[in-house]
Amino acid sequence: MRVIAFIIIFCTTYSCSTKSKLKEIEIDLSKYESIIDLHQYSDSLKVVKLETTEECLIGRIGRIIEDDSLLFLLDKQSKSILVFHSSGRFSHSIYHEGKGNGDYLATKDIAVDKKRNVIYVYDDHTRQLICYDYQGGFLRKVSLPDFLIRSFAIRENGNFLAFAPDLMSRMRDGVWEFDINGNLISEYADINENHKLAWTAYPYFTRIDETYSYLNYYDNYIYTLDKDILARKLKVHIKQKIPDKYVSNPEGVDETFTGEYYMPSSLNETDSFYHFRNTSFGREPGSIHVFIEKNSNQLIIADSLIYDFEDYRNIQKIFSNDGKNFIGLLESNTSDNPALVVFNLRSIQ
Repeated sequence: MRVIAFIIIFCTTYSCSTKSKLKEIEIDLSKYESIIDLHQYSDSLKVVKLETTEECLIGRIGRIIEDDSLLFLLDKQSKSILVFHSSGRFSHSIYHEGKGNGDYLATKDIAVDKKRNVIYVYDDHTRQLICYDYQGGFLRKVSLPDFLIRSFAIRENGNFLAFAPDLMSRMRDGVWEFDINGNLISEYADINENHKLAWTAYPYFTRIDETYSYLNYYDNYIYTLDKDILARKLKVHIKQKIPDKYVSNPEGVDETFTGEYYMPSSLNETDSFYHFRNTSFGREPGSIHVFIEKNSNQLIIADSLIYDFEDYRNIQKIFSNDGKNFIGLLESNTSDNPALVVFNLRSIQ
């Protein structure tokens, strides 16, 4: 099987004017390679073939969360949470779409409290947080009338971090913390009033122990929240990023837009690497993966990641797994459910 090797780019680290040094990286997406083979560049690699039955047909995965021997998959198409064993064997589904007590109308995002064995579903239609046990039993709901959340995470103390990356004129935006009763605890960041673009792919929180990270695509920084301190960790300069004049347009990009740009989204990380995907605005390839090695600042830039040409398509979606590894979604070439490839990249030499 012929595979094109990925390109490695060394990026210079600059010093900022503050006392500490802030890393800055230049990224030219035009220097991507078509394909990288995970077999060649992974320290560890495991494939989990998800069982296919009528009860667990997967549509569109929006989130994957692992807890010991269980895998929780948010299926945005069916508005359900599919629970599999770590072997790939199907366990059960959690589905409560409706208007009754304990139901939801939408599944914007989910989070799993592994300490307390609770699943949280955020319904952005009703602005409620619905709580279930691991079997799908309804526990409680929390009304959040002043919040419109795009992504959220659970802290060790049981509080929640919320992220809304678009400007909200009547509601909270930016990054904030609230408790299980919906009370505001802390505000960490808000959105610049000039940034009104509200429809692009939204970044997600990543977590390593009690440190949370996210990518702010408006100012190009990766931020970390450690305890109650929000800090800039890394600045990424993407040559083909969509210009600010479009980010400042409340109508977004319309049919008259002919530029060939990308928007970074969906930050993932392990102890050694950051990853984010860049979504295209009117050009090919439609998305480009970027991996940044934290110690060396070297890059892997690739259009596609592959595991097996014959049985699976290229990996397009990648998720974080609490810093332990990456989880890639392997779409099947048949009508079977996708498989998951769990991997760690080796250090770039």
